[in-house]
Amino acid sequence: NRHSVPLTRNKLLACVAGVSSRRKTVTLETLKPEFVNEDCEELSSELLLNTDSPIPDIEFLLDKNMDFSVDSLEYLDEYLGRQNINQMTISESINLTHRCGSYLGEVIRKNSEIDYNWLGYAGAVAVNEKIKTIEFGMESTYMLYSDDGGFVFPLAKVVKRIEYGEEENIVFFAKIAISGSHRRKN
Repeated sequence: NRHSVPLTRNKLLACVAGVSSRRKTVTLETLKPEFVNEDCEELSSELLLNTDSPIPDIEFLLDKNMDFSVDSLEYLDEYLGRQNINQMTISESINLTHRCGSYLGEVIRKNSEIDYNWLGYAGAVAVNEKIKTIEFGMESTYMLYSDDGGFVFPLAKVVKRIEYGEEENIVFFAKIAISGSHRRKN
C-alpha cells in the first residue's frame, strides 16, 4: 500500500517543489517559497478604494493622506483604536484585518531596506514548519517573510491593536520591522 510508506521531510518537499527526490535533494533552504506580494498589494489598496464591501467607519480615513508612509500609520492606528471587532460581522472583521494588515505590511515593505515578501499561511509553513504552531485564522492568512528567514505578522498586529488598545501601537511595530532591530544577530 503506497499510503503506508513514510515520507521523509525532503521527499515531501521534493513533491511540493515538483522535483524528483532521486535527481536532486530539496531542503527548506533551497525551496523557493511562492510569494503573494501582488495579492497583498491589492488588499492594501482596497483599504480605501473598495466601495462594494467597505470596512466599518472608513469615512474616518477618506480625507487622510494614506500614502504608504510611516506617518500615515498614525491615522491607521487612530482608526484601529476606534474599532470593535465584536460589533462587526465576520465578513467586516476579516476585511478590516486583511486590508489594514496588508496596508501596514506594505508600509513596512516600501520603507525598509530589508527584502520583505508576503507569504500565505501554507507557504510560510513550507519554509518554516514552526509556523504550524500558529493557528490558521484571519490574522495569520498572510505574513511578511524577510531575506534572513524571519517573519513579521502585520495582520496579527492589527487584531492586537484593536483588542488590546494603545500599547499595541502599529507605528512602533512598523518602525521596529523597518529598521530590522527585531532580527536575529549572528
